[in-house]
Amino acid sequence: MNESKVNIWDISLSNGLYLGLFLILYSLIAYLIGIDKETWVGYSVYIIYFIAIIYVVLRTKKQNNGHLEFKVAYKIGFFTFLFAAIISTLYLIVHINWIDTHFIEGIQEVQRAKMIKDGIAPETADKAMAMAANFQKPAIFISMGFVSQVIIGSILSLISALISKSEK
Repeated sequence: MNESKVNIWDISLSNGLYLGLFLILYSLIAYLIGIDKETWVGYSVYIIYFIAIIYVVLRTKKQNNGHLEFKVAYKIGFFTFLFAAIISTLYLIVHINWIDTHFIEGIQEVQRAKMIKDGIAPETADKAMAMAANFQKPAIFISMGFVSQVIIGSILSLISALISKSEK
């Protein structure tokens, strides 16, 4: 397989679909065992994304006889991430609206408890949570989450492309 034969869309779509479905399963398991609102669970998703992107890019490089241009590696990583993010965001919409209708309130409770644990007075934490509540309506929460995922996906794709790029 040479550079011109690398089908970025097929590779990204199929791997993004698998990754998105895996993330849905991961989220469902976290929800069922009651750890879905833990901060570390949210961060672990990005570790999963990064490992998956590196795997997809390195596997494509191997299938291409050890050669992969930086821009192709970046595109594969980014679009794999993008497709997975779209799928997981669609699941989040379902989750917030029909599975766990108190999801955002639960996250707010965790955030407030962390503020108090970190030494912030309860009254100050309540004021901060009241201001943050304006940005935690479901549509805004989901939109901001998706945008931040795309930004992080760009960075992770850049790193994976740098790791996997072929020397000339």
